[in-house]
Amino acid sequence: MITWKDVMKFSLEENPVIFDVGGFLGDWTEEALKYHPTAKIYIFEPVSSYYNVIKGRYNSNPNIQVFNFGLSNETKSIDISVGGDASSTHRTVGDIERIQLKNVSTFLLEQNIERIHLIKINIEGEEYPLLEWMVQSEDLVKFDNFLIQFHTFVDNYDNRRRVIQYDLGKNYSQIFNFEMIFEGWTKKS
Repeated sequence: MITWKDVMKFSLEENPVIFDVGGFLGDWTEEALKYHPTAKIYIFEPVSSYYNVIKGRYNSNPNIQVFNFGLSNETKSIDISVGGDASSTHRTVGDIERIQLKNVSTFLLEQNIERIHLIKINIEGEEYPLLEWMVQSEDLVKFDNFLIQFHTFVDNYDNRRRVIQYDLGKNYSQIFNFEMIFEGWTKKS
C-alpha cells in the first residue's frame, strides 16, 4: 500500500511555497504541513462547499491561503459534477455546480509569485489541459517539483499522459511513479 511518505520524497528548502491544486477537504495540505510546517501553501478548490470546509479548517493559519477557483490552462466558467473526491468536469458523478477556473500564469502574475517549490495536482481529469499548457509555458521554470495524479476517464488519456511526461522530461526527472496513483517530478540541476 502506498503511503504519503512514499509520495512526499521532495527535498524542499526552508519555508517553501507549495500549491495544492484540487484541495478537496484540505487533507493533502495537512500532510504537507507535517513535512514542511513553515510552508506557505496556496490551496485551490473550486467547489464552494469544499472550499468552505478548507477555509474553516485553516482559517487560523496565516501561511495558508485558500482560493475558490481551480487552476487551468485558461480562465473560464465551467460546470463540475460534484461527487466527493471524484468531483470532475470530465464525467458525471453527482449534482452540477458552476465553478471558476483561472489560468495559472494569470494567477502567478496577479500574486507576484516567481517560485513554487512543489505543486500537487489532483484535479480529476483537468490535469491534462493544465499540464499540456504548462509544459509549453515560460512559467514552467517557476515550478521546482510536481506531484501529479493522472486519471484514466479522459479521452485519449494514455497518449496525452505520455506526451506530457515526454515534455516534462525535457526539464524534470521523474523521481517516482506509482502508476495512475501519483508520480513525482523534480527539476533537473
